[in-house]
Amino acid sequence: MLRSTLEYKYAGYSPIHNPDKNQIHFKLAYATNHPTGMDVMRGAEFHALGEHDRDRYKKAVKDQPKDLFSEMIDEIELEGPYLRERKQHKERAAETLLKVLSGRRDAIAFGELAAIAQQTLYLKRTELSDELVRMADNGVVRDSWRARGGRKPTENDLIARADG
Repeated sequence: MLRSTLEYKYAGYSPIHNPDKNQIHFKLAYATNHPTGMDVMRGAEFHALGEHDRDRYKKAVKDQPKDLFSEMIDEIELEGPYLRERKQHKERAAETLLKVLSGRRDAIAFGELAAIAQQTLYLKRTELSDELVRMADNGVVRDSWRARGGRKPTENDLIARADG
């Protein structure tokens, strides 16, 4: 609705979990016309919701007695619903990026590509650029950023499939 009715170029949402239960309490929607706006929102989301997951965990274990394995379990359980979902989004980042690239004839600026992907992925732009580097190393996308001496794509680097 934010894109179609209100004519924003990019729109996404952040899942806000109930701190006392392992379920989504509501979804916070946001929209912008500038590609960097999506990264600003995903960065704020990561900071706030990652911290929220950690606070939720601390609250849950506060009164539980410690045992031999509690320190190991603490590391496993610290990853709450938001951080678990982010891990899944990292696993499907390449697929999402390829889907965006497949729907285009021409190369697309990295900033635009990242903003489109961030509408559905809870990932920061740096994570998407890292994924594109891996994809280029595997021959899936062209490594246009290396022509300017860059290690990773930045805002205006043109990204295209290697077979396109």
